[in-house]
Amino acid sequence: MSAIKIIDFRCLLVARVLVSLAVQIQGITVGWQVYELTKSPLSLGLVGLAEVLPFIAVALYAGHVTDVVERRR
Repeated sequence: MSAIKIIDFRCLLVARVLVSLAVQIQGITVGWQVYELTKSPLSLGLVGLAEVLPFIAVALYAGHVTDVVERRR
């Protein structure tokens, strides 16, 4: 039986796609508004940096934890 035939899975899939799209639109909108208010490429770059720093920090920590923790435990 195909997973797409299950109505709950279809709803989950559509919801995840829409949430992902909304997050991308929000990021573009925030950057656009900052640039419109300041006309400064530096400010726009700082907004992008502020958006990506938490991801980088968590990714580095998660990578370290993945290397240290025993998987068979």
